[in-house]
Amino acid sequence: MAVIVDRPARPLIENEVVDRFDAASPHASEGAPRRWRLRWLAPAAGALVVLTLLVAAVTFAVQTVSGFRLEQGRGAALAAGRQAAVNLTTFDFTTAEADVGRMNESITPKFAQGFASDKESFIKGLREGKIKMTGEATEAGLTGYTGQVASVLVAVDAKVGSADQPQAQTRKYRINLTMLYHDGNWLADRAEFIS
Repeated sequence: MAVIVDRPARPLIENEVVDRFDAASPHASEGAPRRWRLRWLAPAAGALVVLTLLVAAVTFAVQTVSGFRLEQGRGAALAAGRQAAVNLTTFDFTTAEADVGRMNESITPKFAQGFASDKESFIKGLREGKIKMTGEATEAGLTGYTGQVASVLVAVDAKVGSADQPQAQTRKYRINLTMLYHDGNWLADRAEFIS
C-alpha cells in the first residue's frame, strides 16, 4: 500500500505564509484601514504636541514681557517720585530760580501752574531769609500703580538753615506724591506733606 503525499514543488517562505494568511483572513479588510489610521495618527499626535508646546512658549513669553514692562513702569514711577520729593525739598537762596526751574521739570504743567502764582513770593522769601534746604530721600515705596498713575510715599530728611539759624537742622518729612505718566515721563501731579 502506497501513501501519496502532496508536497509543494518548493518550500513556503515565511512571508508567503503571512501574506496568504492576511489575504485569507476574514478580518483582512479591517487590517488595511487600521494600519492606515496608525500611519497618520503618530504624526498627528506629534504635531499636536508641538503645537501645544508652541502655544505654551508664546503664552510664557507674553507674560514674561508683560511682567518686565510692569516692573519697569513701577521702578520708573518710584525713581521719579523720589526725585520729585528731593526737588520739592531742595532750595538755596543763591540759586532759587534754578531750583524752582528744576522742580518744575519734575511736576506736571497743572501742578506748575498752581505754583506759578506763588513763585515770586517763594523766591523772595528764600532770599530774604537766606534759606538753604537740602532734601534727601531716605525711603520710598509705591502705594498704588495702574500704569498711568502711581502713588509714591517718600520719607525725606532735609537739612534746613537760614539767616536766623545758620546751624542746619534736620527735619523729617513724609510726602505722598501722585505721579502721572505724562509725555513719556513720570511727573508729580500732587504732593501732600504728611505730619
